[in-house]
Amino acid sequence: MAAPLVPTRSATHRAGIRGPERTGHKSALVPLAAVKRRLFMRTATLLLLAGLLSLGAGCGPIRSTMGLVDAEKALREAHDAGSVEKAPYQTAMAEELLERAHEASGRSTYDASMHLAGESAAWSLKAKDIARGLVSTEPPAPEPLPNLEPPEPEPSTEEEPGDVATPSEAASEPVAGEPEPDPTPAPKNEDAGE
Repeated sequence: MAAPLVPTRSATHRAGIRGPERTGHKSALVPLAAVKRRLFMRTATLLLLAGLLSLGAGCGPIRSTMGLVDAEKALREAHDAGSVEKAPYQTAMAEELLERAHEASGRSTYDASMHLAGESAAWSLKAKDIARGLVSTEPPAPEPLPNLEPPEPEPSTEEEPGDVATPSEAASEPVAGEPEPDPTPAPKNEDAGE
């Protein structure tokens, strides 16, 4: 037995299932199962899109909660390693940041909560490493300071624009392009005068 037939949609109207009475065109008949399949695919697509949109709206709280859980786990591991006695500063900092992350999550500021939870996890890791002896608590040796004294000015050979030479200095300095005068007196030629 053949399946029941229904009109197909027009080639000019791809948007929906329309029979010849709505489009004004003659259409061939297709099985009812094909129409149901198309309707199912459209419904499934719409439901999938609605589901994805709802997941996108819930992304902040989910990621924030995951960050809080990870930070709590890291802090618990640091406590188990003995960080309260061996790294009290780092442990206290991790606890304080975790408390602030919980407060931010309660105020629905999920980005701040994720950031604070990540900082708390980082401080917990530092505390755990110190407690296990993987990191030294000794401060590093200080580096020598650079020379902070200003350099001594170099003597300049050029005259500054405000300096004016006195006449005696001007006479003693050679002018560019002229030969310097010889400081020794020239010998007198006695033959020239007679």
